[in-house]
Order: sequence, then C-alpha cells, then structure tokens
Amino acid sequence: MQVVLGSLVCLVVQPALFFCMIKLAGLTGTMAQATFVASTMPTGTPSVLFAQQYRTLEAETAGIMLITTIAMPIVLPASIALSAYLR
Repeated sequence: MQVVLGSLVCLVVQPALFFCMIKLAGLTGTMAQATFVASTMPTGTPSVLFAQQYRTLEAETAGIMLITTIAMPIVLPASIALSAYLR
C-alpha cells in the first residue's frame, strides 16, 4: 500500500501542487513550464540509496522508483501537454 500511495504522490499530487503554486504565483513562460514538467520526473536513485543507508523502507522506496519510472511514457507527455496552460 505504501508503494501505491507513494507512487500516486510522486505522479499526481506533487505535480498538481506545483501546477497550483505556479499558477497562484502568476509565473509564466518557459521556466514555469520546465519547473512543472520537472516535478513529474520519477523518484531518483539517491532516495533509494538513502533508504538503504538508513535501513528503512528500502523495498518500498525501490518499488516507488520502479513504478514512477515505468509510468514515465504516460506521465511525461501528459505533463508537457498540461504545461501549455502555464504560458
């Protein structure tokens, strides 16, 4: 359950918050679009390394990284399309 929730946060909640904050701040242009698209990137390797170093939630973090990476062919084009609303 933690993997599913963590993946949803990375793929949906975090980008939605970034989108709202960018809109509320009144930011526009290429930098606003790039920031939003970057917020949809998969969980990075350092998070797995930190989990391993501190011996906590290692499998869950690796699972989140796997799911977010596999979801990229769907999420990245969608975020690029949505970034058009930040012009």
